[in-house]
Amino acid sequence: MSHNIIKNSILLKLPEINGKSWDEVIDYFIEAIGEPDEIEKVGDNIDYAHWEGPYNIIKEGKKWGVERILKEDKDYDFEILTISLKHLDILSDDLIVRFKAKKSNCKVVFLNWYNGADQPKVLE
Repeated sequence: MSHNIIKNSILLKLPEINGKSWDEVIDYFIEAIGEPDEIEKVGDNIDYAHWEGPYNIIKEGKKWGVERILKEDKDYDFEILTISLKHLDILSDDLIVRFKAKKSNCKVVFLNWYNGADQPKVLE
């Protein structure tokens, strides 16, 4: 069934690792959020890694980021996300500490896209 996907998240851009390959950054992500649940390799090189749970690693071209998913739903199941600014601040501070990043690279993102398409680009 066709539907839209609605996602609310805290996005942290990771410019310090831009331009690096999965092989070069996998240990960085493992240190921050643990072992991935899935790794896909092409030959000896990592092509993709995925973690179950609230963290989603984003690679757009040569740019890297991570999002802390707050809520993701289909448009027909969507319930309103209610979160305090204090809780947003706590979650964003956790991202910043985990990934040793700058608060200026952190923002709240609201996305809506058709389920037959890729997630909209957020690192531009």
